[in-house]
Amino acid sequence: MTEKRSIRLSTAPELQAFRPELDHVCRFLEAMFPLRFDDGAEVALHYGADAPDDAILTIPAVAFPACVTIGDKGDLLPNRKALEDLTAMETGTTPLFPPAGETSAIEARLPYDAIGSIFVLISRLEEYGAETGDRYGRYTIEADLVARCGRYGEALADRAAWDIAAALLNGTPEYTTRYDVIPTHDIDSLKGYHSVHEPLRWAMGDLIKRRSLSKAANRLREGYFSGAPWRSIEDLMAASENHGLKSRFYFMGPTLDPMDAPYAAKYPKLTGKVIRRIRQGGHRLGYHPGFQTWDDEEEWARQRRDLEALAGVPVLEGRQHVLHYKTGVTAEIWDRMGMDLDLTLGYPEKSGFRTGSAHAVPAYSLRQRKTLSLRQASTAVLDFGFFGGKYRSMSIDEALEECRAVIDQCKRYQGQFVFLYHNNQTTAPLWPFYNRLLDLACD
Repeated sequence: MTEKRSIRLSTAPELQAFRPELDHVCRFLEAMFPLRFDDGAEVALHYGADAPDDAILTIPAVAFPACVTIGDKGDLLPNRKALEDLTAMETGTTPLFPPAGETSAIEARLPYDAIGSIFVLISRLEEYGAETGDRYGRYTIEADLVARCGRYGEALADRAAWDIAAALLNGTPEYTTRYDVIPTHDIDSLKGYHSVHEPLRWAMGDLIKRRSLSKAANRLREGYFSGAPWRSIEDLMAASENHGLKSRFYFMGPTLDPMDAPYAAKYPKLTGKVIRRIRQGGHRLGYHPGFQTWDDEEEWARQRRDLEALAGVPVLEGRQHVLHYKTGVTAEIWDRMGMDLDLTLGYPEKSGFRTGSAHAVPAYSLRQRKTLSLRQASTAVLDFGFFGGKYRSMSIDEALEECRAVIDQCKRYQGQFVFLYHNNQTTAPLWPFYNRLLDLACD
């Protein structure tokens, strides 16, 4: 095992007020490389102006203090105009994000704000207090700073971390992590319907309104004769096992909210049986909190408590339903509830890294200005974003090509390729896509 190199973080005097945020970046670096940040170390990584003589790397500070403000309540607020100006990367200005192509430290100085870049991305600073949102109130990819630069498919926080580590460790640093593939499945339905008369009602609409006998027949077949839930669950487990993987199945707790799936409330015995079969196969169980729980801690806790009662085991990871998430609120609920891993962050419109990283990173509370125990990882690929026209209408080959670029980033930075594939997608034409995606990820 490679011995860790001790480094002291040194900062310009005006940056001392942001030490909690800078220490958060240090923890991110320590999790990926053989580095240890120690105030007593003999050599320094310096951030900002006026580097000491023992600094072996200096990084210019452009995100701090210009892009942040300490609010009246002690939280850290983004300066959106300053962030937008920095990410525009106008000629002659020191950029926030890594430039395209390879980067090296010239005379022990990086040409961009690698520390600020990491913090802005992994903390989701730009989302905190944002008024922009889609019809669900979610932060949009159109507002995302990296997406607006056309670089959402790049793990830019990992790239910045690599540039720092390469300079501190004299060349090509060794990762302390290894590439991994994590298939996840949000259980948005157990049967082919939420209520027993639902497929019949839809089929009548196909016959009367759309005058389509074939659509009505397909609707009835998928609703009543699809073999759900057992066929899809068994197919997903077998596909993972054939590639040497274990799947993670994320279940809702009992809920009757119209935005949620009511299976745990209406079919608790069936839900328990499916969970036991998944655990028997050695696969992992997780939590899929309902739509309204993103800012409702009491309801979030109730649904998890009732799910755990059905499952007979604790659930410590998962993803919010409909990716319903609010920076500064949702992650803190997860953290207070003792959760280990949140995989909510992603956009259906594009495959990539909403946290800027292919690694599970410690969540950061911008409200409390501290690192949380919860870890968060980007879900790089979302099945429902490719097909059907709601977000995009891609061919399988086009979708796989987009996935290939993301997988390459995960491999390059020895991260985790996290992807979502729903349990009700195990029939043609999407099933061939899933199997080819597994082949690609495990190649």
